[in-house]
Amino acid sequence: MWMDDASVRRYLSTILNISKSVTLTDGHVHPYEVMYDQGRYEPNSQTEGVFSTGNVKYVPPRIGSFECNEGIGFSSDASEERAERMMLLALRCLYVHSGPRTCMDQAMIAGIKRLVLLPVAQPGRTAETRLAEMARIFGGDPRFILGYSLPNTLAAEEVEEDVRRNRGIYGIEVLKVHPNLSGHDLSSTAGLDRVNALLDSSKKNNLPVIIHGGPSPRMKCAAYRNNGVLQNLAKIDFGRTDWPVVIAHAGVYGLSFEEVQSAAIPILVKLLNKHEHLFIDTSSLSLSSIEVILKTVDSRRIIFGSDAFYEYSWKSAVRIFSVIEKIFSKYEDMFARIVGQNANNIYPLKDDGNARTYDDQILPIS
Repeated sequence: MWMDDASVRRYLSTILNISKSVTLTDGHVHPYEVMYDQGRYEPNSQTEGVFSTGNVKYVPPRIGSFECNEGIGFSSDASEERAERMMLLALRCLYVHSGPRTCMDQAMIAGIKRLVLLPVAQPGRTAETRLAEMARIFGGDPRFILGYSLPNTLAAEEVEEDVRRNRGIYGIEVLKVHPNLSGHDLSSTAGLDRVNALLDSSKKNNLPVIIHGGPSPRMKCAAYRNNGVLQNLAKIDFGRTDWPVVIAHAGVYGLSFEEVQSAAIPILVKLLNKHEHLFIDTSSLSLSSIEVILKTVDSRRIIFGSDAFYEYSWKSAVRIFSVIEKIFSKYEDMFARIVGQNANNIYPLKDDGNARTYDDQILPIS
């Protein structure tokens, strides 16, 4: 579906009006590329608040028409090796810049004032290098909620100490686990025990949890691609914490719409009915999947996420608003709940007096 310029601006105008009465939060942002973990960032010599992987000029985002279901993909006739090279190049370009200004310039187009930042540990490694980089670049700014990523290098009994240590050093405020990209095999005792130990740590440290849900069909390591499917997530003992646990992508990342309807939704509904502290986010969902999720799941259990920079915050906000407007009569109230109030219940608001601003910061459209 093509979103024309006039529709984009109409939606953004309404969203910005909503943002005057409630703080909007993007609950799923990757400040660094997570599939290949490319690049290290240094301050951009030309633009304050921007951090770059090279000496590249920062160009602020522009508002305009876009393809609603766009993504990084290549034709099916490309060889696997060629497709991977093209993917690497595309992601390198997409993530050439990061930092507070890069994130907020594109988020504030839709009046989004807070971002949950989620690094991802690669298999066999911790995410500590990224955690240190993230704390250096974003730490101390109340607009950013910093996440921890559970590595597959830990035994279950080591998880609690690792969480406490990283919280003390880097100021993490949410626990992230990506079964696919980090290599947590939930069909094995060791993998399941490790994730359950993270939930124990959530309860002990009063921290919410975000867990990736769904397969990752583009992953190079085929053995890990399906670790995060809902059938495996259902094995986790979610009752080990009473803090919010968010199933990212509503548990249906990488699934066709037919698979969402026939296979995923029944499992998701059963999990949500069993555990009152489970939530879902809307990141990287097709319009049709967003629609069926909004019609199926209690709106109080849904938070907004974009999966930025894979899709920018403002574009995702426009996408979900277009679906909410289609389904609900009181669509402005529903948008405020999903993109504002629900996330604010999970991540308490802080005084934003220390938020960094820049002389030529991009401001919301008028």
